[in-house]
Amino acid sequence: MAEEGLHRLLAAERRGSVMRGTSMRFPAETIEANCCDDEFVARVWLSAPADHSVRYVTLARCLQPGSDDRVYVECDDQARCGHDLVSGWLLRRDQLRLELTPAGARALGLGEDVEVIVAPKPQPTEELWELRKALAVIFLGTRIYREDL
Repeated sequence: MAEEGLHRLLAAERRGSVMRGTSMRFPAETIEANCCDDEFVARVWLSAPADHSVRYVTLARCLQPGSDDRVYVECDDQARCGHDLVSGWLLRRDQLRLELTPAGARALGLGEDVEVIVAPKPQPTEELWELRKALAVIFLGTRIYREDL
C-alpha cells in the first residue's frame, strides 16, 4: 500500500501533474529539523511566510522506548492532525512532497488522494541536510522513504 502511494507520487511528478483532490503548496520560510530533542522526539517544522494562507506543517515521532512511535502530522492547527497519515514522501533539493493516506486527507481537511508540497530553498544547504536526517529518523521502518538529492 505504501509503495503504491510512492509510485503514484513519482508518476504524477514525471507527468508534472498534481493528483486529484485539493493540494497544499507553500514556500517554506522556516525549516526546523531535529533528529532527537530532549524529550526523544524527532521533529520537522515547516512554516510559510506570514502573508500566506498556509501557516505550517509539522511532522514528529517519539523515539523513547515503549512510547507510541507512530508518525504524527499536523497542518495549520492542532485540530487538523493525526498519526499515520502519510503514505509516501519525496525529498528533493527544491521540495518536500508528502502524499497523504485517504484517512490523512480527511483528517487534515484536504480531500482524497492529495499531495502536500513544501518548497524549501533550491540549493542544498545545511538546513536541507538536517531536514533529510530528521525525515529519515521520523520515517525509519515505515517503508515510505524516498529521496532524490
